[in-house]
Amino acid sequence: MSYQVEIKQEVLSTLRSGWWLNGNKGALELALAAVVALTKPQGREVLLVANAGGYASGACWRNGLVPHFVDVEPHSHLMDIHAAVEAASSLTAAMVVTHLYGNVAVIPVSLDQTAGNRNRGSCE
Repeated sequence: MSYQVEIKQEVLSTLRSGWWLNGNKGALELALAAVVALTKPQGREVLLVANAGGYASGACWRNGLVPHFVDVEPHSHLMDIHAAVEAASSLTAAMVVTHLYGNVAVIPVSLDQTAGNRNRGSCE
């Protein structure tokens, strides 16, 4: 393992800090709570996919946000980023992109560029 030493150091550092989460559910809830605290988007939507949206949907509801499901790519079953950009609007508070089935989602550096520089908030 080429990064074994570095990974061990980071894991130990994180555990010793006392600030860590065990699992995706808690992390999603805290992340969306931060979105709400920073931007006050009550009643706004979060883009996600239905085939991997269980934890994210629950985290949305517990933070006063509404899940907005977008299409997946047929070959990977991951979020279709172009469909997400098309669905994004002034109501979009966040986007949850899940890596699934061993596939890794590829997200452009700036989704604003992908959207043709439409008048939308940054989704980086």
